[in-house]
Amino acid sequence: MTQTLRPMTLGEIVDRTFQIYRSRFVTFVTIALVPALTLFAISLSANIWLIYHPLHGRIIIYYKTLSALLWTLAIWLIGGFTHLFVRPAFVTVTAGWIGGAKRSSYDCWSAIKRTWKQVLALDLFEQAVVILFPGMIFILGALAISAMWHGLGHSDGEYAILALAIFGLTGISLILYVAIGLTISLSFPALVLEESRWVDALKRSWSLVRGVRWRLFFLWVSVFVAGWTIQIALRWGIYFLVSIAHLRGMLQIHGGFGLSFSLYYFVNALFTAIVGPIYPIALTLIYYDQRIRREGYDIEWMMRVAGLNSSEAMPAGDAVTAASAGGEGAAL
Repeated sequence: MTQTLRPMTLGEIVDRTFQIYRSRFVTFVTIALVPALTLFAISLSANIWLIYHPLHGRIIIYYKTLSALLWTLAIWLIGGFTHLFVRPAFVTVTAGWIGGAKRSSYDCWSAIKRTWKQVLALDLFEQAVVILFPGMIFILGALAISAMWHGLGHSDGEYAILALAIFGLTGISLILYVAIGLTISLSFPALVLEESRWVDALKRSWSLVRGVRWRLFFLWVSVFVAGWTIQIALRWGIYFLVSIAHLRGMLQIHGGFGLSFSLYYFVNALFTAIVGPIYPIALTLIYYDQRIRREGYDIEWMMRVAGLNSSEAMPAGDAVTAASAGGEGAAL
């Protein structure tokens, strides 16, 4: 069946996301294992260090020292960087499904190799703007609030003012984080499918997200809440099982707490590899949907399938899907 394109509702986008994911499950998970296992290796190495340095480890875990905060930020940045770096592969597989062609692992890594310089620049920009910028605002704001508070007496009313100020600062930082992230969320599909420079991809994302920010926000919140809830359940579930096994003599080890975290990191890596592709797939579908709504891309697509326009006349970025425009597959 020849592919057709049409505007979709949010429910249809979610349904189509899981349809694509199921049909290319092995390919998606293979891609997602790369950043997941990278972060697992780093986290496991840190955990082993904590086990052999128990005093410092307890300080970091229980008292949240500056080193713990810096380490948490480093892990967050590394995790975000590695996941964004393989996103072109997710976009390529999704675009191939829409075009009716099955993309191999070689096609995915070729997409990363072809775009890695622009992806690196876009990745660094996103890390700096989406994470570091709101984070620096929060840190500087907290330092300013702390300096002002120490200059006052410590009455109960002033503690309440301090709490409100920190709460407001946290809210502002979170709003900035989400707003900036949503604004540039379609930059990776634009970069890969339009073969553009990272700056141009950011401009395209700025243009395409107009009118769908709430849709993107709902999608992001759903993925974040579901992932966060499952991660918390995994962490405490594994810790409980290890504790029970240790108390019953099934695990004669030193540092069962460290073992539970090691197991958690491993299970979490598998969990991340399984659910990680869902959000990039949905973003790619929203990218296509916005092009249909705002640019009449469905008409261009049908003309291309019918052979009514030449490949020289089409935008460079549509080359990924143009190659398979006449293929077979489920309709979008």
